Amino acid sequence: MGDPRMSLPTENPRKVSNIVTAQLANFRTLYDPLITDLPNLHYSDPACAQPDWKADPAANARLTQSMDPKMRGNMVRRLPKVFRQKLYYQYQAKFQIPGSAFDSIIEHARDEDATSFRRREGGAFEQRIAADVDGLSDVVRGVIRSTVKWPSTTQSLKGLLTGGPRKSWRYLTEKWTRSREGGAVADKGTKEKRA
Repeated sequence: MGDPRMSLPTENPRKVSNIVTAQLANFRTLYDPLITDLPNLHYSDPACAQPDWKADPAANARLTQSMDPKMRGNMVRRLPKVFRQKLYYQYQAKFQIPGSAFDSIIEHARDEDATSFRRREGGAFEQRIAADVDGLSDVVRGVIRSTVKWPSTTQSLKGLLTGGPRKSWRYLTEKWTRSREGGAVADKGTKEKRA
């Protein structure tokens, strides 16, 4: 989300899926400790409690989540600091919170040091954000897009400028070809599912 290259016909539309599928056990190993540390997330499939489940591609790793605003507010509080601040600013606008009241909310949220949280539990503002069940996912997606967009755009432009016109053209042509091949595979899979 947010990477402009994914909206151009130069990237395989199945790129992310291909990466995750090829490295599924590694992704599960990476993210499982984070998931099991969150008190309101649980694997739906009891087989995920077995020690070797991460290597099983057939394991159903779907999660269930408590929708209790207090529990979800704790998750909002545990977001990375810069990302969380961007989310707060989006909700300042969405909830129409005046500047002075919002400054007080931000000041209350600044009880962490450089190495850790001193308060890992969400307060009233985080709980109010978490209670926005219908809108929270859209706001989070918007914050992800805005976080990813600038670095990925500048990286793309740097690549084009530093590679020179000939290398850049050859690179773009190869990417375009792979994109079309990936799109054809995706279209074929969709047609087969419909049949």
